Amino acid sequence: MRTDQSRSLPDPPRDVPAGVRVAAAFGSIIAQIGYGLLAFGSVFFLIFGVKGALLEMGHFGGELVTVTGTVTGYERTSASVGGGGGHRRGSSRRRGTPVYATHYAFTDGDEVVRRGTSYATGKYLATGKECRVEYEVDDPSVSRIVGMRRTLFGTGIVFVAIFPGVGLIMAIVGTLRGMKAARLLEHGHVALGKLVDKQPTASRVNKRTVFRLTFEFTAADGQTHRAETKTHKPELLEDDVEEVLLYDAADPSSAVMFDTIPGKPRMDRLGRIAPTGSTTKLFILPALAAAALVVVLWW
Repeated sequence: MRTDQSRSLPDPPRDVPAGVRVAAAFGSIIAQIGYGLLAFGSVFFLIFGVKGALLEMGHFGGELVTVTGTVTGYERTSASVGGGGGHRRGSSRRRGTPVYATHYAFTDGDEVVRRGTSYATGKYLATGKECRVEYEVDDPSVSRIVGMRRTLFGTGIVFVAIFPGVGLIMAIVGTLRGMKAARLLEHGHVALGKLVDKQPTASRVNKRTVFRLTFEFTAADGQTHRAETKTHKPELLEDDVEEVLLYDAADPSSAVMFDTIPGKPRMDRLGRIAPTGSTTKLFILPALAAAALVVVLWW
């Protein structure tokens, strides 16, 4: 409970230290989970070649030129599709179907000899054999053997993009909410809200149900307004008859409950807003996510 401290918040605008802003922006559960999913999901995005699969879907959707090429070699890759993952001799688990790489060469319409590699699950073409090669009309450098693919796995692997995609959405939502809280911490007006409704949602965080809580408060204009918040720790907002909140004077419906601001800001002995503990660790997952995005975009 931080109500006693929060009741003594000075009038806006307030001095909000950088550490408090950082904690608010990155410190929420939804933001940290989002950055984590984005960071580690991007690793699988790269491992399974999802970017290449997405590009392939676009490259071969238009007009194509088909020519005769020659297979220059083939090899079995370390990848396989399906199976139970058993690789040891004598394993009772079914092995997956291996993915093969077939290397080829062809001459484009400008008589330029080009080389490429195509992949297929469970099949390859023998060295020296003729093959049919297709490529984009405007870009012969993007080619593949007809019936094969340019990436290790097929376009079906794009489902892996769901994980970093969900993470990105959660990170954006969590960060924007945190930035809103920091803005209200600086410019928001203080009011006391009374809990008037509490409803469980379908979401859970750390095996705890997320609740939607609704508070009524009287703003400076004398009108009664409502503020909603979601939290998996409703006890933080049920320990007082009235809970401190910060609202936007221009739009009282835009409010944040002081006790749920990420980073748990507090009032120090001099009456200043201060962070609770170090905020350095809050940068770890956002930094990893940013690095992963750079690699994905430039790989």
